[in-house]
Amino acid sequence: MEAALHFSKRITLFVRILASITIVLAILGLIGWLFNYLPLRTFLISNAVMKVNTAILLILAAGNLIQMAGKRPYFWLVLLLSGIIVLISIAIMLEHWHILALNLDELLGTDSKIGSSSPGRISIAGAICFFCIGIAFPCFIYKRYRAGHILSIIVFLTGYLIFLGHLFQINDYYDFKSYSAMSVHSSFAFLCLAQGLLLLYPQHGIVSIVTGPYLGNLMARYVFGIAMLGVPPIIVLYLYGLNQNIYTPAMGALFILIFFFTTIFLIYHFIFSKVNRLDQELHKRYEQLLLGEELSQVGSYETEYKNFTFRGTPQLYRIFGWPTVLAYTDSSLDLLYKIIHPDDVERVRIVVDKALKEIAPYSINYRVILPDGQLKYIYIKARVYKNQDGILCAKGTAMDVTVTKQQEAQLQELNRELTLRNEAIQSTNEELQVMSEELSLSNGALRVSNEELTALKADLEFKVSERTAHLERTLSELKQRNEELDQYVYKVSHDIRSPVASIAGLLSLIEAESDLEKKHQYIQLIGNRVDRLEEFINSILNHSRSLFNALEYKPVSLNKIIQQCLHELEYYPGFDQVQVVIDMPASDIIQSDELQLLIIFKNLLSNAIKYHNPRTESKVWICVSYTDEYTNIQIQDNGIGIAPEYLGKIFQMFFRATQRADGSGLGLYIVRQAVDRLHGKITVQSEEGNGTKFTIVLPVAHANS
Repeated sequence: MEAALHFSKRITLFVRILASITIVLAILGLIGWLFNYLPLRTFLISNAVMKVNTAILLILAAGNLIQMAGKRPYFWLVLLLSGIIVLISIAIMLEHWHILALNLDELLGTDSKIGSSSPGRISIAGAICFFCIGIAFPCFIYKRYRAGHILSIIVFLTGYLIFLGHLFQINDYYDFKSYSAMSVHSSFAFLCLAQGLLLLYPQHGIVSIVTGPYLGNLMARYVFGIAMLGVPPIIVLYLYGLNQNIYTPAMGALFILIFFFTTIFLIYHFIFSKVNRLDQELHKRYEQLLLGEELSQVGSYETEYKNFTFRGTPQLYRIFGWPTVLAYTDSSLDLLYKIIHPDDVERVRIVVDKALKEIAPYSINYRVILPDGQLKYIYIKARVYKNQDGILCAKGTAMDVTVTKQQEAQLQELNRELTLRNEAIQSTNEELQVMSEELSLSNGALRVSNEELTALKADLEFKVSERTAHLERTLSELKQRNEELDQYVYKVSHDIRSPVASIAGLLSLIEAESDLEKKHQYIQLIGNRVDRLEEFINSILNHSRSLFNALEYKPVSLNKIIQQCLHELEYYPGFDQVQVVIDMPASDIIQSDELQLLIIFKNLLSNAIKYHNPRTESKVWICVSYTDEYTNIQIQDNGIGIAPEYLGKIFQMFFRATQRADGSGLGLYIVRQAVDRLHGKITVQSEEGNGTKFTIVLPVAHANS
């Protein structure tokens, strides 16, 4: 948005400069008439002069242009001046056609130059240009941008053709009787006015094809620049060849055609090849973004509140249980409000209305009831803004947080259980107090011996201490589970939202950026964020599968497991820089769970590749041996190693020993869980700068069978 605002300010400044140049040229022409100084009327080129009426109308038109480029233009004044310009231009054309004789050309100053068919009169070409300019201003005021741009293009082409005639001394272009007689500074002034009109509203009408931030707009700018800058050199070559008798006019025309089409072909080939490559890359990154949204359960959308419509990505429609074929099409916001839980509708409306009123970001949690009756919890985060037409819009994301809410409910249940256990402990203490008092009262009545009372007290104290210790252990375990679950939920939510927010920001930059190279860089950054998000989600899935999938013991080939992991890591960054050496017996079948083994090998091998030492010949050694009851696995590398102070922490959840590479911090934690589920043991030896060795001992029913 800031880049677009800066671009708009620069365009407005340029329009004012063009209008100022026009006024300066017109004033020079008037000074030439006032002091009868011919060079200022002809601008030292050709016999065509700037007429008094031309100078006056140019000043009126330039004044209108400055008004329109201002923050608060007086539209009534613009319409008044435009009407004057149109009426005078019509009267001049009627005089040329001998329909009307107002003698406007002799009111303020006459041209006595020999050879002029109409002394002091603006040419038909000039009158047509003023007529188009006078009509263009009302078109822009009443938002008929396309019509205004067409009229401005007519003025631009007329001025451009006459200016080239002066530049290359082609008399018929600028001095053909009463039709095209126009001075060089008049034609240049028309060029300035036409460009100012075309750039007055660059985001609308025909001009938006050239000024927009997209690939097609960039290609249009190339083509327009080539057309405007390519014509003069071609004319120069053509005229030079004719003057030097290098070729005949027919041969010259043929040469121009061949040169033109060859140049156009080469330029179009370059442009379209580059556009196609970027389009393919963008399509690939777009598919990765959609996959990232699907895996992270986050959908994005944009709304327009004037028409009360929204459009979203396929994942948004999946979250709300709608057909994905509706994605990217305008849908009514009523569709969204209909599925919001009745108890949440009013709260949502209040938050959204406040954000629209203040044009501020907002976020909110609410419930939805899907068409199939399913209840979901949704977290919305959005940013409200005004588009180029001043219409209130919003862009945001919708995240399915149903699982998080369920986990929060489980935590609340655990807290309630802790409260009940604390109450039970307190109740037990009260019961013991009552029992102690009863024993004290019955001491005399029952004449219980001191030995029996002592034994009874000791027995009661033992039971109380045993129950208290059990309750304290339970309380400690529940607190630990509560803390781990809080940490897990926070970390997962943060590490998913961070790349999604980064991707949304980069997409906004791509929409606002006009530089093709920067667009390509932003696309690469989006790819990196998507890859990072995919790696983190895979780690979470592995963690979930390792925890909750039932163990399935069956004959498993360790060599097949290793080869499968290496194949999946084939495109992993740094894979081609590491040599893997495998040493195992010919018979590699063990009785174990295949999924847990895949998790162990893949995480350890990916770490060895990720943290290899680029200054040495990187190697990874995998050694497998068997005993009657155990399978011994060693995975060793000569990578960067682990600092001694981190060795005791590497198996903790979300711990990362180095910032050299991105990682989820779950890999080794998942490996230890997988080893524990197989009732095995894992140890690590490492020396910083010299590599790391993991040793895994797994009990098997039949090792080496």
